[in-house]
Amino acid sequence: MVDSESIFALYDDLAVEVVSDDSPNDDVELIFTNRELSEKICEKMGWEDFDLFETHDFEIAQERAVADECLAYAFISFLRYRLFTRASEGRVGVEAFNQSAAAYSEFWYIKLVEQWNELSDGTPMKAWMN
Repeated sequence: MVDSESIFALYDDLAVEVVSDDSPNDDVELIFTNRELSEKICEKMGWEDFDLFETHDFEIAQERAVADECLAYAFISFLRYRLFTRASEGRVGVEAFNQSAAAYSEFWYIKLVEQWNELSDGTPMKAWMN
């Protein structure tokens, strides 16, 4: 029998690793580390912190079409993508769930970066990960 509390603890540990990671995201052409992305999210949204496991309404963020909000939610999607791909690589949890969650996160990253690129005067970001 699977101990769900142990699995949730492993996911929590992975989430902390992901948001604290100071490694460059060169593989996806992001100029920020995950730690910097986390700081940007809080800065743009006026939050003290955030939870990658919280239900985030990415569709509403896209519909509101506020550049800073689109960017913050795109970064949340990116961090969730990293979380669930690492979970998959580490064989944490159920593989089908990790793959679905990573795909869902990647989908919203792409949509929100595309939206941000349309709304922003900044340098366009690459709207795909792999």
